[in-house]
Amino acid sequence: MDKKLLYIFIEGDTEENVIKDFLKPFWEKRFSKCVVIRYKGSGRLKNNYARDAKKRLNNGDAVLVLLDLKNDPFGVWRDKTEDPAEAFVYLQQRLLDGIPGSMHSEYFGAFPVIVEVETWLLADLAMQNPSVKHKYPAPETVPNPVEVLKKYRDYKHYAKGEQAVHFFKRANPLRIYADRCPHFVRLADWLSQGIPTQKLFEPTPQELERQQRLSVLTDKYNELTLKIKASLKHGETDGAKLLRLERAQVDREISTLYQP
Repeated sequence: MDKKLLYIFIEGDTEENVIKDFLKPFWEKRFSKCVVIRYKGSGRLKNNYARDAKKRLNNGDAVLVLLDLKNDPFGVWRDKTEDPAEAFVYLQQRLLDGIPGSMHSEYFGAFPVIVEVETWLLADLAMQNPSVKHKYPAPETVPNPVEVLKKYRDYKHYAKGEQAVHFFKRANPLRIYADRCPHFVRLADWLSQGIPTQKLFEPTPQELERQQRLSVLTDKYNELTLKIKASLKHGETDGAKLLRLERAQVDREISTLYQP
């Protein structure tokens, strides 16, 4: 069976420059080619995506709609909820509602990006840098990922648009997948395996347990860091040494939770 052509509908300048290549490890498993169509503004995407998607679906092609939660033209995040995970569900349903139910299949995907594509860069940075990982164990909960990225030396000069290409080329989407950014995983699974869009993300009991354990250990790590600073401030070098050993053990436990 011949692979289908995939169209990705986006609205941002950054996405236009990076999405096709960045998501290639996933879409190339199911599709022969990827074409990115950019709408100039989220309002135009809102008004035209359904018509344009139906046309391509009727031609036997596949369509993926990507929309930053931060640029949500439906007002879901502002009006219904401030929780990104809940907003994902609402916004995804709004996008699905524009397409007849008979067309809902493994060949039509609608995935809000939480909260913008730079979230993926933050997840990649956290996987490589233990200090970042401890500060931001769940990158999808960070409301302003660009501001956070710019605090780190390698991303100090990050800018959206064409300049973002350099940074996305350095990032590894497979590393982000391994980090279990839940909504990125859902997007990647749809691209590579055709898991139906209607299946809303439900964390397994094991994943919930992992997240709870990670939260406890992260708090412990940060608590020990503060104690080390206090010990050094008061000249208690031996006490600081013992605290560092304890923190190293916590660090090892956290690392095991990030292993795929």
